[in-house]
Amino acid sequence: MDEQALYDLACVAGRCPRCGGRTRQIDKDTSSGRDMREYGCEACGWNHVFDLGVALWKTMSDAKGRAPEE
Repeated sequence: MDEQALYDLACVAGRCPRCGGRTRQIDKDTSSGRDMREYGCEACGWNHVFDLGVALWKTMSDAKGRAPEE
């Protein structure tokens, strides 16, 4: 299963790809500048960390640094 299909099943549909149980977001970390989210299933113990791209704060910070001085 590719990463996008896994994300759609585990995060969007809320279903575990291993057992079909319910998944939930366990952790969200943006401290690295990337939006990293961990989802897991309590029923079977499956978990996976998804890299959802550049964190919003990082994009805003970079844009502010490139803004022309007034």
